[in-house]
Amino acid sequence: MSIEVRKLSKIFADGHRAVQDVSFELLEGEMTAFLGPSGGGKTTMLRMIAGLETPSSGEIYLSGRRVDYLPPQERQIGFVFQNYALFKHMNVFENIAFGLRVQKRNSAYIRERVSELLRRVDLKGLEQRLPDQLSGGQRQRVALARALATEPRLLLLDEPFAAIDAQLRKELRAWVRNLQKEMGITSIFVTHDQQEALEIADRIVVFKQGQVEQLGTPQEVYNSPQTPFVAGFVGEINRYQTGVKNGFTDLGVLKFPIKHQDGRNVIVVIRPEDVSLVPWSAQEDIQAMVLQTTFLGEFFKVDLELADLIRITAHVPKSQGIGLHPKDRVALRIKSFKTFDGLSQLETVFDPTRRAVQEESIFPVGEAV
Repeated sequence: MSIEVRKLSKIFADGHRAVQDVSFELLEGEMTAFLGPSGGGKTTMLRMIAGLETPSSGEIYLSGRRVDYLPPQERQIGFVFQNYALFKHMNVFENIAFGLRVQKRNSAYIRERVSELLRRVDLKGLEQRLPDQLSGGQRQRVALARALATEPRLLLLDEPFAAIDAQLRKELRAWVRNLQKEMGITSIFVTHDQQEALEIADRIVVFKQGQVEQLGTPQEVYNSPQTPFVAGFVGEINRYQTGVKNGFTDLGVLKFPIKHQDGRNVIVVIRPEDVSLVPWSAQEDIQAMVLQTTFLGEFFKVDLELADLIRITAHVPKSQGIGLHPKDRVALRIKSFKTFDGLSQLETVFDPTRRAVQEESIFPVGEAV
């Protein structure tokens, strides 16, 4: 099932504009993540697609059919809620069978369908357990099986793993992703966790204040953010507000060529993994002092200070980070950066093999780290 949203808005009775004039298209068979901060509009958008909220204006099309005026039960949608929404007095079998009984399916079909779903969600043998006899992960799998029981053409998941611990959440992400691909069902997954969105989605829609900031693949959203918000929300960044002077960003030692007129205000964004550290040398363009190192398992986070008290963070391999200490002198090279003018990304001229220009060294010659 493909999805098209045209100029959709939702204004609540108190005047709050939860969604503002949003349009996008989602492809059939894909897993799409709605990503954004709390209050960004992603859950309201999901509920409008499901028919649980009525749009103030705009249109929703599912496989080319307009549905924004239809009740939820006529949209062929399965919905998985954050809080599971299981019936506490019903066992696992009856929870999964609930929608089928509403559809008045015969007993033989219900037994066969529920049995198939129990196998798919790895809950075989737990049919007679009540929800309070299950773990959080098991309850979420029951909720997913119940949503799939009526064979919906679209599956909507509203932060389904928010109440589950980190390790189990990671396992369930992989499991849901594999199940979705196996079944080929079009799915939308709401989350405020950027890592979750990057791992689970074919494409990501980034929301902010009721509007779409960007729609693209995980690689596009991460590597080519269209706004400063997307750059900072999807991954970590070093962010600097500066101007253009003599064809360069006016950031002291962090001086990058840019194709824009002097005096123009720009935002420079550098991801920590694009800052590489090398041994200190008077010949290196950018020299720095280590302020702090933090071990984060797969890498070290290194906070550094440059000239004019400019600070920058780098992510370096464990083999390099373990030898760094506060007040060590190092040099650094910038592999990549992005510049933005207001809300949009600018074209920049940058050869990643070149080093940023430095006007003067801030440290005297010393030992290399």
